[in-house]
Amino acid sequence: FDGAGRPLSWPEVLDLASASDVIVVGEQHDDPAAHAIELALVEDVLDRHPGSLVSLEMLERDEQDDLDAHLAGELDLATFIERTGSARWSGSQRWEDSYGRLVEAARLRGGGVVAANAPREYVRRARLEGYEPLESLPMEERVLFDLPKRLDEGAYRDRFREIMTSMREASGNPPPSEASIENLLRSQMVWDATMAASIANALADPDLPPDAKVVHAVGRFHSDFEGGTILELARLMPEVR
Repeated sequence: FDGAGRPLSWPEVLDLASASDVIVVGEQHDDPAAHAIELALVEDVLDRHPGSLVSLEMLERDEQDDLDAHLAGELDLATFIERTGSARWSGSQRWEDSYGRLVEAARLRGGGVVAANAPREYVRRARLEGYEPLESLPMEERVLFDLPKRLDEGAYRDRFREIMTSMREASGNPPPSEASIENLLRSQMVWDATMAASIANALADPDLPPDAKVVHAVGRFHSDFEGGTILELARLMPEVR
């Protein structure tokens, strides 16, 4: 369905994708149907637009070398999964039956794969310490994550507060304080800023074919209703489609 609730055929979905620079798939993690649709979209977009890229929330920037080695056939699947801890993303499925299929689809079509997310260490530090200590880290660490210019003060923050409150109440705990919301939002937006910058960097690569797309798979809270990843990408690249 499109945003107005009109049913779309699959060729119409692909036409809309072709009219975009970035195709963001906001998924429900661990949903086999979502993984099947993602795979079909990656396959068809890369067939239509050779040289396109797959970008994944599920892999972190410090895993890019292992990812590239795996794509080149220099690192076997079991070792890749062990080094990256990728199995934790797959839920009831195996990595090779979920996100691993996206990686393999890109490899077979000669497309690249972007490990788009921030390492969890820096996300945790953002929550506990704030952004200032992270900004002063040496460059070899700073390239592993990006920080937002500011924390969102609009609808994204409101939705974040609602979901954090509902999660706390569902577990029998009192709602989080505003200070706690602020701390958690800081870490959330490190993910958003890093993934957005990873997409922007991929689009700005001079070796990317002119008609190539970036297909980014991400948890839907980051993308739905102009989620934080969408907001950060629009800030970095206002002209992006």
